[in-house]
Amino acid sequence: MAEEIRFEDDEVAHVIKLRVELMRTVPITDHRITQLDCWLLVNTRLPTQLLVSIYSRVLWVSAVEYEIEKDREAKHFRLQALKRWHEEYRAAPEIIKELLAPFWLTWADVLNTEEKKYEEEMNGAA
Repeated sequence: MAEEIRFEDDEVAHVIKLRVELMRTVPITDHRITQLDCWLLVNTRLPTQLLVSIYSRVLWVSAVEYEIEKDREAKHFRLQALKRWHEEYRAAPEIIKELLAPFWLTWADVLNTEEKKYEEEMNGAA
């Protein structure tokens, strides 16, 4: 059985409870979950289990949003953000890297392929 996460801070506990409720009731891409995830990452020290949940969701949502994005420039900016996140990932503790590796393996290929495509398009347009 999964260990229950407890926080002394009522505000943090409330945000986590709200996140759990939203994850059960709205699409995973809902911006409210993203806002809560960002707040949690900035304002708290989180257990590994919750960090992995947040980052795996972010990576999945990024993939969905990347696929539906039609604007080539916007897609490129998304890739640049992912590159920065990947640098952070590489600096993370080993346990975090191990748990998130399946998500990043997919994105590593996409990053390389799409960056090459973008550069070719930009060079062809010049």
